[in-house]
Amino acid sequence: MLEVSHEAVNLRAILANHHSMLTLKQDWSKLDMQELVNQCAQFCCDEKSRTEYKESMEKYLVQARDILRLSLTLDSLIYWIDSSVLQTALLKSKKQARTFLLRYNHVVQRLSSEITLKRLQAFGSFQIITMFLRDYIIHQQRTEERRLVEGALQNDLYFKTRNQHCECNHLCKCSKCL
Repeated sequence: MLEVSHEAVNLRAILANHHSMLTLKQDWSKLDMQELVNQCAQFCCDEKSRTEYKESMEKYLVQARDILRLSLTLDSLIYWIDSSVLQTALLKSKKQARTFLLRYNHVVQRLSSEITLKRLQAFGSFQIITMFLRDYIIHQQRTEERRLVEGALQNDLYFKTRNQHCECNHLCKCSKCL
């Protein structure tokens, strides 16, 4: 959580700086997102899941572009992550969530490469934004995993303590346990 806090402080400074945001918006418009998504899909996906991957990544990139065009605050960025990105990442199984993060990291790596090769000025700002997004998503995923484990443990404890007086002792449905 400490990393996310430090990144949030740096990100807040970037978002409050008009020149940094203007440069970021201008540089973002110089990138060919369609080509980038196509390259990533070729690398990350088999033929069967390629279309779904392209559609989801294009959706996120369009949303990110639209958020950049607005007056972006850290709160609005977190709201977007929570309402859009995390809904996809957290609703999936643990394996699918990890796959999502791997694919996300691949897109970010390709974006970083493009920004570097084109010598765009917003490289540092972009890096801080993507680091924050990645670490915030990972933090939220871990929090959700812990919540699920704690819920399962509490459920087990409830049934064990509830059935102590009974010989059957596991998920008992006898009249004493109900």
